[in-house]
Amino acid sequence: MQIERVDFLEDYIIKLELSSNQEAYFDLKPLLKTARFKHIVTEEVFKRGKLRDHCCIYWDDVTEIQDYELLGEDFIRRNL
Repeated sequence: MQIERVDFLEDYIIKLELSSNQEAYFDLKPLLKTARFKHIVTEEVFKRGKLRDHCCIYWDDVTEIQDYELLGEDFIRRNL
């Protein structure tokens, strides 16, 4: 299973459309205060994220999040 599409919703919510025709939602807000996501300073920057290789979302060269972080390792393994 892979991520087919992402939409960046209000309030730092990421909507994931999966190859299994399922949808999942990920709330990025709890991570925004971490050093890793410090470059995402506004919702405008957040909405500039891009899906890369159907497995991660990136914003710049140092800011990205992987599918297993978005969906959980167990979810990825169960659906391979």
